[in-house]
Amino acid sequence: SMIEKMDLIANVFPIIDGSGSMNSGINHNGVHLQNRQIAYAMAIAFSTRNPVEEFRNTYGWFSSNFYICGRSKFVSDAPNPHVSRKAFTRQVSDHQVLSETKTFTENLRALAAADPQDISSTNMFSSVEHFVDLVKNKGFHVEDLPNALLFITDNENNTGRSPKDAIALANSIGWHPLLIFWGLTVMSEHSVKNQLKGVHNTLFVGGFNEGALSQILRGIKT
Repeated sequence: SMIEKMDLIANVFPIIDGSGSMNSGINHNGVHLQNRQIAYAMAIAFSTRNPVEEFRNTYGWFSSNFYICGRSKFVSDAPNPHVSRKAFTRQVSDHQVLSETKTFTENLRALAAADPQDISSTNMFSSVEHFVDLVKNKGFHVEDLPNALLFITDNENNTGRSPKDAIALANSIGWHPLLIFWGLTVMSEHSVKNQLKGVHNTLFVGGFNEGALSQILRGIKT
């Protein structure tokens, strides 16, 4: 249903919150769902239907570090004398890669198998640091980067940069991504929503209304 209603027209890169708090969840009609499992489902929708072919079937994880999974140009084997590649990339077996040709169930099992299970903390903007590093140290161009980062999260951000600092870092290389936060739970004192006040180029979407995000994606160019 969500896939049918979504209108993806922009190169939105989905990123899953892999922190420990994502193991909590909700009970719906007698079935307990972890936030982590809900994020799996949503990431499959956004990743397998990405209109930008080179971003399709790829996605990111963040907890204490940031990982990119799938066959992606953003996963580089080139050594960097300043940054440990192992801390920023994760090699994923072919059978764990998402594909728009697979069934939802097959993709769900594959994505769950690829979960790094690094649940030590919530460093949400290690993702922005990763993409900036690609431009500064790996020979990428700003034009190669996504127009928007979609964080599928339980709203917690308790380690690393603030949203304002992350935006400033991105802007320092001439990158002006739209940061979209799809929150799965109610807000706490550490909520990223509380950190977004006065921060430009950020959007917060709560709950499970795929129509709301479609409205955003349709207007993303403007």
